[in-house]
Amino acid sequence: MPGEQAKTLSVSAHRAKHDDESFLFVKRPGYCDAGEPITLYANFFELKVGARGDIILTRYTVTITREASNIDRPDLSLGSASRELKRQCIRLALQEARFNGYREGIISDHQATLYSADPLPDHLLTTTIQYHTEHASGAIPSAKSYTVRLERVKTLDLASFGRSIESEDPVSGQTNGDDIVTALNIFLGDFAQRQPLSMTHAKDKSYNFVDESAQKELGGGLVAIQGFFSSVRLASGRLLVNVNTSNAPFYKRLRLDRLMDAWNQASTDPKKFDAAKAEALQEFLKGLRIQALHLTKKDNEGKLQPWITRISGLAPMTDGQTNEKVEGSGRSSSEEVVNRPRVGANPSQVEFYHKGSSKYVSVLKYFQAEYPTFSQKMELSQSKWCVVNVGNQTQPIYLPAEACGVLPGQICKQQQLSAVQTQNRTSAAVLPPQVNKNTIEQKGLSCVGLDVASNQKLSSFGLTVPDPFLVEIEGWKLQLPIVKYANNRKPTPNKQFTTKWIVRGVKWVTPVPIPRFICVRLLDPGTTDRHQINQETAKVASTFRDKLREHGMVLSPNKSTNTIHHLVEFDHRHSVGGPFGTWLRRFIQTESKGSESLPFLLVILPDDNAARHDRLEEYCDRFYGVKSVFTLAHVVKDCRPEVLSGLCLKANMKLGGVNHVLPKGSLDFIERNDTMVVGIDVTHPKITSAMGAPSVVAMVACTDGRLAQWPAELRIQRGYSRQGAGIEMATLNLKGMLLAHVERWKKNHAGKLPKNILVFRDGIGEQQFEESFTEELPQLQAAFHNLPVGQRPNITLIICAKRHNVRLFKPTQNNRMQVENPPPGTYVDAHITESRPWNFYILVHEAVKGTARPAHYIVLHDEIIRREAADRASPVSPVNLPVELTHHMCYLFGRSTTAVSICPAIFYAHLACERARCYMQDVYDNRITASLAELASEESLMKWQGGLQARLHLQDRVKESMYYI
Repeated sequence: MPGEQAKTLSVSAHRAKHDDESFLFVKRPGYCDAGEPITLYANFFELKVGARGDIILTRYTVTITREASNIDRPDLSLGSASRELKRQCIRLALQEARFNGYREGIISDHQATLYSADPLPDHLLTTTIQYHTEHASGAIPSAKSYTVRLERVKTLDLASFGRSIESEDPVSGQTNGDDIVTALNIFLGDFAQRQPLSMTHAKDKSYNFVDESAQKELGGGLVAIQGFFSSVRLASGRLLVNVNTSNAPFYKRLRLDRLMDAWNQASTDPKKFDAAKAEALQEFLKGLRIQALHLTKKDNEGKLQPWITRISGLAPMTDGQTNEKVEGSGRSSSEEVVNRPRVGANPSQVEFYHKGSSKYVSVLKYFQAEYPTFSQKMELSQSKWCVVNVGNQTQPIYLPAEACGVLPGQICKQQQLSAVQTQNRTSAAVLPPQVNKNTIEQKGLSCVGLDVASNQKLSSFGLTVPDPFLVEIEGWKLQLPIVKYANNRKPTPNKQFTTKWIVRGVKWVTPVPIPRFICVRLLDPGTTDRHQINQETAKVASTFRDKLREHGMVLSPNKSTNTIHHLVEFDHRHSVGGPFGTWLRRFIQTESKGSESLPFLLVILPDDNAARHDRLEEYCDRFYGVKSVFTLAHVVKDCRPEVLSGLCLKANMKLGGVNHVLPKGSLDFIERNDTMVVGIDVTHPKITSAMGAPSVVAMVACTDGRLAQWPAELRIQRGYSRQGAGIEMATLNLKGMLLAHVERWKKNHAGKLPKNILVFRDGIGEQQFEESFTEELPQLQAAFHNLPVGQRPNITLIICAKRHNVRLFKPTQNNRMQVENPPPGTYVDAHITESRPWNFYILVHEAVKGTARPAHYIVLHDEIIRREAADRASPVSPVNLPVELTHHMCYLFGRSTTAVSICPAIFYAHLACERARCYMQDVYDNRITASLAELASEESLMKWQGGLQARLHLQDRVKESMYYI
C-alpha cells in the first residue's frame, strides 16, 4: 500500500522515542486507524542530509559595531540597530576577497547567527567594511565603517544527524537535533537574503519581486506578490521541508508622487486631503526606502552611486526644534528652524532656514536654484504632493515627492491595507488545489533555495532533494455523522456539499418560545424612501414570525402583538443618548413594566458599517440587556428561507435552546453528561491601537453533554507588551474564569462538579506550546487545589492550530497527476508528523473555493482520554478518541447548517473575543489612551488596564446567554 514504508518508520520511531524523558508534553500513545485508508499528497519535500559524509557545522554568533571615528555623526538613513543595516553588513563582509574558498560553505540569518560547513580560520573572525547599500557597487569616501565579529559557539555533526534519522533508533545522535533543524531553516532563508536586488525574505517566507507573473494589483499603489513559506521539520524516519504558497502586499516601484496619488485615489474621498488623511499617508510611507532621483554620489573609485535613504515622515510641526544654537541664524535653542503651515504641506509651503543665504527658503525655491533642470523636468512648481523628511526630527532633510523613487521589494504592513485591498489580497491567495500543487512544485523549490541549479550551496552542505514532487502519504477518512432535529428527524441533504444540510420544515430539538419579537429597521439620517422601507420591513417581520413558528419557537397567536416593527434613525457618532439609544431606553422602560422578559429584537442594518454594528451590539449587551439578532437590509430583503432560518438558529441559541444533536454514541464519554468542554482564545490590540491597550481573553464552556449552550467569560489581560502585540498567555485570568464556569455547571447538575474538563486552546504557535503547558495549565489546575486529589476533575489540554502551512491533496480517481481537495473527514497523524507529540491534522469542512486547510490538534496534557480508553470493559486504543471527537463536534456548531473547520469550543471562543473588541473599539482605535503617568510604571498601567474590565461587564439579562453569536 502507498505510504506503508513511512507508516512502519513512524511506528518504529515512536517506540524508540517513547522512553525519551526529555519530552515535556504527553507522548503519542500510538497511531490512528479509524476509518478507511486514503492516498494523499502533502506539501512537503523530502530532504536528504549527508551527501558529503564529513560535514561538521560550526555555529558562530555575529556582532556588528560601528567604528569609533563615525560615532559622532548621526545615521540619518538606517539607524545602527536596523535589521537592514545588519543584513547588508553581513553581506558586505562575506563579499570580501578574504572569504574566497569559504563563502560557498557559509549561511547566515543575516542578523545574529552564522554557520560554516568548514571551520573558519581566526583571521576571518573579524572583518571591517565600509558600508554601502545593495543598490551601490562601492562605498563613498565618507561612508561609515562597521566591524563584523564572529564568535564560535558550538559544532554540529550534520552527517551523523542524517544517518540517525534514517536508522531504526532515531534518538541516538540527536542531542543537537533541534539545533540542526534551526540551521537548516537558516539555510532556506539565506538563499533569498543573498539576492537583495531580486528577492525579499520575511520571517519564513521568500518572495521573488522581479517575477511579474507572480504579481496581482491591489490598488492604492500596492501589489500582491506570490512567495513561498518554507520550514524544515523532523518527521518520523525522515527530514521534510514544508513548502506552501504565500503572498504579501508590496509597494509598487513608482516615483513617490505617483505612489501618493495612487494611495489617495483608492481612499474613500480622493478630493479631500485634511490633517487626518495626511497622518494616514505618513503612516503609509514611514520607513519606506527610496532613491533620491535628483543627485548621485561618487564612491572611492570615482564611480557614481545612487543615494538611498529612508522616509521618516512628512513635515510635522515639531521638525527642526533643537537643543543647540542654530549656526548663523541668531535664533535661540528653543526656536524653530523650519516653517510649515500644516502636516502634509507641499514644496512651496515648507520653508527651512538656509545658512548660506541666512534666510528662510522654500523647498521649491531651493530645488529650483540648486537643480534647475531637474525642477523644470519634474514640474516642481506645480507639485501638490507632500514634502517628505528623510532625515530626523532634529535634523530634517526635506525632499519633494517628485525627487524620490520607491525601491522595489518592500512589504507593506497588513494594517495599512484597506478593506478592498485586503479582499483583493485574499482573492489572489486563493488557489485551486491543482494550481497550488503545480505552483509549489514548479516554483516553490527554486524560490526557497532547494533547486541545485539555482543554489550551489546545496552541494556544499551535502543536501539533496531526491524527488521534486510532493510526498505521497497515507491518510484516513472517517464516516460523516448525520445531525438530527426534533423527533429524530433528519434534515434535507444539500446536493452540492456533503457537510451541509437544509432545515426547511424541521423543528429545533429544544425550541425556546418567544412571547413576541420586535423588528427594528435602522435608517441613516436623511433617508427619504421611508414608505417603501416600511413595507419591506413589515414583510420581513411577518415572514420571520412564520419561520419562527415553523422551527417550533411558539409565538403569541395575536399577530398584532408580535409583528411590531419600528424605523429608527441611527448615527454611530452619537453616544448612548443618541436616537437609537434613546429609543432603546424608552422601549425597555415601557416593555419591562409588568413583564418578566423583554421582547426579542430583530435589528436590520442599512449597511455593513463596522463601527455602527459594534456600537449597537454594545448598546444591547452592556447598557440595556436586550437579546437581539442583527442582519443587513439587502440580505433579508428577499425573505429567502435559508436566510431567515439562519436568523432563527441564532435566536434560539441566544434564548438558551438546542438546535440539533448527533446520534447516540457520536460524542462517546461526553454523552455521560459529566464532561465540561472549554474553549479559550485571546484577542490583541492593533499596531495602531493606543499605547498600553490590553489584550482580552475569552473562555467559553458548555453547560451539559449536548454541547449546545456555551456561556462566555471575558477578562482584560493586564501587563506591559510591545504596542499592538498584546499578551498571549492568560496566566492572570484562567483560574477565576474556569471557576465561574464550574459554578454554572454545578447549578445545572445538582451541585456536582464535572468529572472531566476538556480544554481546547486556540491562537498560539508551536513556539508557545511550552508556555501554555508551564504557565496556563497550572492556572487551570489551581482552580481545584483546595479539593482532595481524588475529587479534582481530570483535565486534558488540546491546542487547536489554524494558522499553519500544511495542505493535503487527493489524487483524482482517473488521473493521479490531477488533484483535488480531500473529502471531509480526512485526517493524517503519521508520515508528516514527528513521532513524540500526540498530534493530527483533520479536514472536516468542504472548501467553497481554493485549497482546503486542515485543522491541527496537539494534545499537550491528558488526564481524560487514555483513562477513558482503559476503563472500559473492552479497553480500546486512546488514539482514535480525540480524532473522532473533534470530527463529530464540528457538526454541532449551533448557528450553522454546515460542519465547521474547527471544533465549536474554539469557534465560540473566537466569536466571544470578537464581541469583546466591540466593547473595546475606542481603545483599539486609539480614541482613548492611557496617560503618560499611567504608562510610567507597570503598576500604574495595570491599574488603568484593570479599569477597562468594566467595559466587559454585561447586563444580567444577557450575560448568561450566548450573546456573542
